[in-house]
Amino acid sequence: MMYRLGISIDKNWASCVLVDAGNQIVATADGSGNIGVTDTIVTLLRRLFADKEITLQEISHVMIATNCALSRLQDSEQLSRVAVIRLGQASDSLPPLWGADETLRQELGLWCGRLKGGHEIDGTPSFGGGPSIADTERLLDSIQLEQYRSFAVTGIFSPVNKEQEIRIGSWLHQLAGEHTNVTFSYELGGIGFMERENAAILNAALSLRMRADFEGMRERIRCFGLQAPLFFVQNDGTLLPFDAALRQPLRLYYSDFSGSLLGGLHACGRKDAIVIDVASHEIRIGMLENGFPKERRQGQRTAGVRLNLQIPDVVTIAWRRGESVGSRLIELVFHAIQRFQPHYDRLPLIFVGERSQQLVSSFTYPWAEVFVPGMYRTVRAAGACIAPVGGTVDRMYWLEEMSEEQALASAQEEAVSVAIEAGAEPESVQVLSVQNIPLAYVPSKAVRIKAKAIGRLPQAGSPIGV
Repeated sequence: MMYRLGISIDKNWASCVLVDAGNQIVATADGSGNIGVTDTIVTLLRRLFADKEITLQEISHVMIATNCALSRLQDSEQLSRVAVIRLGQASDSLPPLWGADETLRQELGLWCGRLKGGHEIDGTPSFGGGPSIADTERLLDSIQLEQYRSFAVTGIFSPVNKEQEIRIGSWLHQLAGEHTNVTFSYELGGIGFMERENAAILNAALSLRMRADFEGMRERIRCFGLQAPLFFVQNDGTLLPFDAALRQPLRLYYSDFSGSLLGGLHACGRKDAIVIDVASHEIRIGMLENGFPKERRQGQRTAGVRLNLQIPDVVTIAWRRGESVGSRLIELVFHAIQRFQPHYDRLPLIFVGERSQQLVSSFTYPWAEVFVPGMYRTVRAAGACIAPVGGTVDRMYWLEEMSEEQALASAQEEAVSVAIEAGAEPESVQVLSVQNIPLAYVPSKAVRIKAKAIGRLPQAGSPIGV
């Protein structure tokens, strides 16, 4: 029999779980994370496999849920300086990362340069032509390249036509060195320029530090003897392959909380529920919607800036270790729960996390079922084990040469292809959702379509939704 290994890790708490092909938990280990991320992983793995008849060769996949990206941004810790390149934006536009905390802006040492380029809404190049390698070289000559190892490239309507961003990336590697880190905005955000650029900047700021963190995790896991493929839980509750996580760490911003939500589903079998994750220093409340993290659909802000990125809708309440469960804390939790509760058919509450017993013993909520699963301390790692592989498409289509039905079919086919490329078994992949989103202030021939497909990993039991 083959097994999956789930790992949840942050600076304060860590857990490991082994799950069999039937999604049954066969072994767990958990403990403090204060000895360092990589050392904690090895310590827990030793405990997990001690006196077990399961061999390391029987582990088919390793799934990790982590809050490393969140911690780095919140603390403005060891972030890279970022050079921002805009294609086609006017010179009097708002500066990059407008609205961010000044500490973060100073940490990133933001520099912004502009090149000709960008596209029209139908994907054709904007008036004035595209960028040239000569202009790119002159732009790089105007900055101190040794201070910038990370670039964020954003072009107008690049989700419709990514060619210019890719071309700039190729020139940056040629002119600034092949190890230059380049983030393309078309891979991260939606249609809006500022939100997409913000995502690209934050991703570029994280990439080098997170690459070192993730490769450190992989090295210790490999040295322990585990050779199975590695995946990370991403913000939408699906799995991201290791190499993709190196390029796009911002997709893991709420990785550990998504693991908590999925773990609540694994523990109680409720696809629609409110999950209260009581961690060592904070309480986070979110919602399962048809078995996946409910997405924050409006007013998304990360590190103080607007984004158009798939992230869970979450309410966070600070609760320091050693602090008692007072009436003020209970009231804050109650109001956060009410924010997610529908007016009728009240959703069950699932308390998870290492301090959940301490909170739930003082919390009364007679209007819905309340669950505290026995696996509450290891729920994030369990959630990682049952996450499916996902493929998401969010882009604009120009209905000049195709019908709306053809555009919808194309988006679904692409989402399926992305899921298969990420590691899903082709025969298991199915389209989970497809949305045709109206666009304001643009011609009627343009449509925005979001499609999501999910599937299971080879040799794995059926994850949620599959």
